[in-house]
Amino acid sequence: MRMLGLATLMILLVSCGELSNPNPDACQVVRMVSTQAGFRLANTSSANVTVKAGGCIEFVNDDANNFHNAQSRPSAPSNLAFNTAILARGESQKVVFNVAGEVEYICGVGNHATTMNGRITVQP
Repeated sequence: MRMLGLATLMILLVSCGELSNPNPDACQVVRMVSTQAGFRLANTSSANVTVKAGGCIEFVNDDANNFHNAQSRPSAPSNLAFNTAILARGESQKVVFNVAGEVEYICGVGNHATTMNGRITVQP
């Protein structure tokens, strides 16, 4: 009987996690184009992104010459702070934003932040 209760609890916990992000594959895509061109929201020339709370951004490295990451500026509020892994060409990482607010983001590799930066707005 305990095993059945434990199994039921595990199913409920897994289900709750799925409800908080019902479609994790539907992300806005931000491409890491190059140190000269910076970040680009897919199909635009802007590095600025707007998502609803619970939405995600997929950061994709399209630069054949450099490794990049995406991270909030060090001064970002802790509830909006994030940091992807350092990505090689073709690699990507998704970040879910659950709290409304604005955060500036940069590439933290070397001095890339001077040209690779943008703003994320998370709407309620």
